[in-house]
Amino acid sequence: MDKFISNSEEDTIEYACGFAKSLNTGDIVILSGELGAGKTKFVQGILRNFNLENEISSPTFTIVNEYTTSDNIRVIEDADPYKNHISF
Repeated sequence: MDKFISNSEEDTIEYACGFAKSLNTGDIVILSGELGAGKTKFVQGILRNFNLENEISSPTFTIVNEYTTSDNIRVIEDADPYKNHISF
């Protein structure tokens, strides 16, 4: 496993954009971290690779965000599983 230490939001976005180039259809990427750790910025970088960067919003408030590439071939889902464990 590679180790990457980011010094800025743009570092994270750039790294994730490069990381996205290695992804294949059906790959699943799980990001884990505290609030403010940079998970959404990482997703922003992945979306930048697919020219969807301007569509990003944090799933914290929406539970799941779904992004479809302009060629309608790839669907990218960004979910917050914490919200799916709410009990009444």
